[in-house]
Parts: sequence; structure tokens; C-alpha cells
Amino acid sequence: MDFLLAAAFGAGLLAGIVHALTGPDHLAAIAPLSLERRSGAWRIGLSWGLGHSGGVWVLSVLALGLRGAVPTAVLSHWGERLVGAVLVAIGVWSCRRALRSRIALPLSAPGDSFSFRAEADRAGRTHRHPAPLGIGLLHGVAGSHHFLAALPVLALPNGAAAAGYIGGFGLGAILGMAFFSWVLGKWVSRPITPGSRGFRAARLATGGFAIGIGVFWLWTGGM
Repeated sequence: MDFLLAAAFGAGLLAGIVHALTGPDHLAAIAPLSLERRSGAWRIGLSWGLGHSGGVWVLSVLALGLRGAVPTAVLSHWGERLVGAVLVAIGVWSCRRALRSRIALPLSAPGDSFSFRAEADRAGRTHRHPAPLGIGLLHGVAGSHHFLAALPVLALPNGAAAAGYIGGFGLGAILGMAFFSWVLGKWVSRPITPGSRGFRAARLATGGFAIGIGVFWLWTGGM
């Protein structure tokens, strides 16, 4: 690996990590899902990152290989609005779970830990399906147009350097979001007892955040 390729890969890796961790739409999509998973929450971020990077890689190959024949701008435009709708759906789902658990709790005797354990078991079984992967793929397609439009600014002199940057960017996004989910599951949601007021508040907060970002994306197209 020559110096230029290594530098391009390293720059892409750093850019991917920053991109994943500074996108409010990314965090809004992952936070409610990671909160529910708790144990092994990093897998949620890993799945999202794989989907996101896969979307970026596929569109990058098509765009660079077919030289403008793929309407990436159109795909990105509609993808952004679909991202907004998905974020609203995730937020509504999270808020509904919070409100349902609030209604169910009074049926248990005060101090009874059975409902808490049942809630934890349900949370642990949640999201063992490819939803984060699909959401990440949608994010990748929606954001690829802006990513590809910025590539010429990098003034990379050859295709190998461009490929190294794109590869590093995808890997960085995967690592960044897996780290975010791990932190959320280990240090934020795990200390909160499932079914408690704090857990319901966290559900409502992350759900409301997702709804707000989703509405913003629907209104503005993600800017």
C-alpha cells in the first residue's frame, strides 16, 4: 500500500467516523433501537453501519463506473424523504411502547420485580431482525449524492486513491455507529431498570427526538 492510498484510506476512515457520529438523523434512528436491545446494543449500530456503508459503496461504484448514467441526485432526493418517514415511524413506535408500559405497570404490585424482568426479556428479544441494516442502507442511498458530489473537491489523482477513501469512509461509519450503540447500551440504558419511569422517559425522549428529526427531513429534504 503506497503512501497516497494509505493517506486516502485514513482520511476516509476519520471522515466516516465523524459523519456517523455527527449526523442527528443517524443518532435518531439508532437510539430508540439500541435502547430496546440493551445487551449487545453495539450490534444495532454495526448492522446500521453495514447497511449505510453498503449503500454508499454500491452507489459510488455505479456512479464512478457508469459516469453519470445513474441518477444519484434523484435517488438521494426520494431517499431523504423516505428516511424522514422511517424516522417518524421509529419515533412513534418508541413512544407507543413507553405509553403502553406505563399503562401496564399499575397492574403489578409495588416492588414486584416480575414485570421488570419480563420487560427486560422482551427488550432483549427486540430487534433480532434486519431492520437496522435496512435503515442504514436507506441512509446510505439518501446521502450518497452529497458524498459523491464532494469527491472532486478532494482532488484525488487516481481511482485507487478514490476507492481507498470510499472504503475507509464506509469502515469508519461502521465503527463509529457501533461505538455509539455500545455506549448507549452500556452506559445509558443498562443502568435504567426496564419498566421504570426512567426507562419510559428514555423511550419517550429518544422517540420524540426521532420524530423531530424525521419531520425536519420531510420538510427540508435533509438539506
